Amino acid sequence: MGFKKGFRWLKKVIYKTNDDLDDALAEAKEVANIATALGENTLSLFFKLEKRDGTLKDQLSSIKQTLEELRRKREERMKELCDIQS
Repeated sequence: MGFKKGFRWLKKVIYKTNDDLDDALAEAKEVANIATALGENTLSLFFKLEKRDGTLKDQLSSIKQTLEELRRKREERMKELCDIQS
């Protein structure tokens, strides 16, 4: 692998990593926003996520699962509100 090819490959890896980090930050912000809207204790949620062990990939997967759970709760509460208003 020549220097230029190696450099191009490294640039692609760096850009992909930056995109992945941007996605993870956006998901973390969404977790915080949804948790706040639901009245969840964001500090305890943060510590719950922080205590997880494993690789960075495992931790990101855990955050995604928490985000999905919070989205589900939000949808349930919105449905309850619509039912009450009807």
